[in-house]
Amino acid sequence: MAPEESHSPRCEERKEKLSAEPETSVAIALGRSFRQSRLEMWLMLGAWVVFFVVVTGICGTLAFQPVVNEEGLIPGATLWGMPRWVVLGIAIPWLAGNAFIIWFALGFMKDTPLANETADSPGTPSDR
Repeated sequence: MAPEESHSPRCEERKEKLSAEPETSVAIALGRSFRQSRLEMWLMLGAWVVFFVVVTGICGTLAFQPVVNEEGLIPGATLWGMPRWVVLGIAIPWLAGNAFIIWFALGFMKDTPLANETADSPGTPSDR
């Protein structure tokens, strides 16, 4: 049996009907929501990779770096009362990561309305 013959006429009619229908508002809204979610996901993954590389690079370089000079002193081994590698490799990237998350959550993320949501649906702010 040839591959063309394996499909029933009913299946072919269904394909033609689906391809002939224009996109509904539900499909358009879900598409916009999906694209926004995908953009947010890639941005967060990219930020995670950047912070991972920065933290592991700084900590790996500074944590095992000898800081003792020929006189046995340790000049500049601490910064703000903590080991330099902790401040530069953990504390500052942590603060920068928190700043990024705050910007991302408050400024970049968007709530895309779905077509099946209405103002009278339960759980919306208009019910409160």
